[in-house]
Amino acid sequence: MPDPMWQQLSEEDSASIQGNDGQDGEELMESSEEEWQVFWQMHSGESSSSSGYEWIAIWQIQGDNSSSQEGEELAEEESSGQEEEALQEKILAVVKFLLLKYRSKEIATKKEIIRNFLRHYPALFPIIFNHSCEYLQLVFGIDVQEVVPHRSFQMVPCLGLTYDGLEDPEQIMPKTGLLVIVLGIIFLAGNCIKEEDLWNVLSLMGVYPDIEHHIFGHPRELLTNVWVQEQYVEYRYIPGNYPGRHQFLWGPRAYGETSKQEVLKFLLKMSESDPEASDESSESDGEEGA
Repeated sequence: MPDPMWQQLSEEDSASIQGNDGQDGEELMESSEEEWQVFWQMHSGESSSSSGYEWIAIWQIQGDNSSSQEGEELAEEESSGQEEEALQEKILAVVKFLLLKYRSKEIATKKEIIRNFLRHYPALFPIIFNHSCEYLQLVFGIDVQEVVPHRSFQMVPCLGLTYDGLEDPEQIMPKTGLLVIVLGIIFLAGNCIKEEDLWNVLSLMGVYPDIEHHIFGHPRELLTNVWVQEQYVEYRYIPGNYPGRHQFLWGPRAYGETSKQEVLKFLLKMSESDPEASDESSESDGEEGA
């Protein structure tokens, strides 16, 4: 029977961890445990909520084509849920590790990721690392960039933005992702959007004006105060309305650091990564074909 793929070590992967008795990844991440625990519950299957922010990666194991294949298929079905959960836990652990590296302005290396999280199955590095990078970008608005020497990576805010919202030293969850989404909503609405309409859209993501969010904190404060002062958005009064109504527009800093085309690309990538959106698109295509 072939070895499971996590046991199929390349010479390169084996060399990268040989002689390293590094501490477990969990021991590296003791800060902000309360904040991270909430995020972990929201994204590790402990919550029934579903949104464009979360996905389940598929983890397939090589099987055996022997006469006992039917029994093995049954055993594989029974264990598939545990395998998927184990893979997602690894992804979330690597996400947190990369966030901490970003917070401390340090680079991360393939060698230390394997040593701390994939010690017994380094061949899974490409799968787990790629999903972790996508998670960082779409949820937190952080890009992972390869730097010299190779196999080293640095984390930076996406789309050329210079804001991450990490004011408290204990915070590890950037708010850049929500900023990009808000800029995208404004753009798609015709370069300005009424405040109530923006909140209606954000509520579909579980972001409400007066409810503290587990990643983004206090959304109303962010949109109407912090990002206005940072000049990423304008919060403009609409004259002739009672009670007073406002609308959001791009601010000068948003125009200076990114572009509408880049923001649109980000939103399209987020839509493509949402399993529910993909299912709806497939159903729609099928109906049109009929």
